[in-house]
Amino acid sequence: GPGGGMKQYEVIRALGSGASGVVHLVKRTSDQTHWVAKQVTLQMDKKGGVAMNERISRVARMEREAVLQEVRVMQHIVGSPYVVRFEASFADEASVFIIMEFAERGSLSDHIRGMLKARRRFEEGDAWRCLVQTACGLAHVHGRGFIHRDIKPQNILVDAAGNFKIADFGVALQTGASLGR
Repeated sequence: GPGGGMKQYEVIRALGSGASGVVHLVKRTSDQTHWVAKQVTLQMDKKGGVAMNERISRVARMEREAVLQEVRVMQHIVGSPYVVRFEASFADEASVFIIMEFAERGSLSDHIRGMLKARRRFEEGDAWRCLVQTACGLAHVHGRGFIHRDIKPQNILVDAAGNFKIADFGVALQTGASLGR
């Protein structure tokens, strides 16, 4: 089961999954607050054909490396309201868990899809807010000496108040230059 650190959280529902992990909406029992828990499995099970397994484990290895990189980056870039907040990370023999801020409205991609379905326009004010907040978030990330390298609507999340936040630092790179330390 989950490591000791995860005992403070209660799973509410799955939000998505990838080749080596799952993302859950969780509740911290101490204060009833909602968070996202990204769980990345470190050991692949040995089910399925060998060829399939090798392909899956290669993908899983890449995802695993990405999640460890994501923890490293997120720990360094805390402090912007326009970047998804890192809360904690835990590991046990089988998995790494990242606890981060929950953005209630999902991704910008989901948001746009929903508006199209409802035949609603993406208001100009919202578009400007998205642009400005994402630029502010990126300026913060760059100021901390990192580049994101994967900005796309799926990686910009929207919270309950309609603020836009940059997420998914799995392929981010450290530039070496760090300003404003």
